[in-house]
Amino acid sequence: MPSAVLIFNTSSGTYLNQDRARDDTIARLEAEGIRVHALDGPIKRQIQESRDSSEDIVIVAGGDGTIRAAIEAHRGGGRPIGIIPGGTMNLLAHDYGIPIDPLEAAKVISAGHVRPVDYAAIDKHIFLHTAFTGLPVRIGVHRENRRGRMRMLDRIWLGLHALATLPRDPNLVCLATTVDGEERKLEGRSFAIIVGTLDRMLLPVPHRATVTGGKITVFALHPESGVDVARLLVRGAVGALADDPDVEQIIATHARISGPRRRIHAMLDGERTLVPSPCSIEVRTGEVSVFTRPVAQEVSA
Repeated sequence: MPSAVLIFNTSSGTYLNQDRARDDTIARLEAEGIRVHALDGPIKRQIQESRDSSEDIVIVAGGDGTIRAAIEAHRGGGRPIGIIPGGTMNLLAHDYGIPIDPLEAAKVISAGHVRPVDYAAIDKHIFLHTAFTGLPVRIGVHRENRRGRMRMLDRIWLGLHALATLPRDPNLVCLATTVDGEERKLEGRSFAIIVGTLDRMLLPVPHRATVTGGKITVFALHPESGVDVARLLVRGAVGALADDPDVEQIIATHARISGPRRRIHAMLDGERTLVPSPCSIEVRTGEVSVFTRPVAQEVSA
């Protein structure tokens, strides 16, 4: 019977109002033949304690930010990571072919199939899916502040406020090295840097076409008004975002972003942080593996 150390974030979106979620998760895993050592306390302490544990595998239950923090702590350690999705978006679960249903996710872990995945390093931080600057960061901060209490009026106010403050974001410069070795220069207030490559259809959930291969996809977004933002959303929904005149897209192996201030506000897999300016973004391969369905069985969860 394999043993697992469990990191469980009770504050993740799915678990906010579920008092028994942690106990139910432990029961599901043990029913699948996994001996569980569940950690308690603040999520940072759980992650720290998990590094010193001797269990065979690491399991993390939470949203994309929690999963990112756990993988950041365990990258290169040799133990595979099991994921029980518990967030609002669960982008990583969708990309890795992990079911959103906790019982099915537990079955995937017990089946034992692992898959290597890339991540990107930016300064001392990492991200597994997307790093944002500019408008998406400000929207994300307000959303997190109102998590669990977001009414329709709050959503309307958030959208209007975000559009009204577009000019406040500083202009940034990105130097990206393409897969052909060419250096390209992009400028904009808002950037999205995705680990791997994307499918054309970005809404309702942006799904990546690849999560390995040492590539990143860099989007420079140039919306100047609410009309521009609305158009970008529509084009994303129909798979034509890269064709928009306010979007530049490059598939690269490395990027460097700089701006007029000493630090840049960024959102890494849903978690806001400050990174130095300039900062380099590099892809790391072969250091992380996660439990997934075999590739032939992967479906959109």
